[in-house]
Amino acid sequence: MVAKESKVRQRVTEQDVHQFAGPVVIRDPKAFADQLEAFVQARVSATIEAADQAVRQALRNKAAHLRAETRWSKRRLSTLLTL
Repeated sequence: MVAKESKVRQRVTEQDVHQFAGPVVIRDPKAFADQLEAFVQARVSATIEAADQAVRQALRNKAAHLRAETRWSKRRLSTLLTL
């Protein structure tokens, strides 16, 4: 099952950015947070789209396997039931 995007989006905040303060120097926490948010959203969207495409293709394949080679008819059903 594909996870749907939550209606409540938790954005990357300046407070979140401070966890990176040790390993890197961040001169503009707001700009960094905005860029990080854009990056994360792009990756999440791409992942969701790829998963959606995979699910659609799997459902197409399953539907194709479920289709009968011949159309249903009462006569054919009665013939099969008498076998």
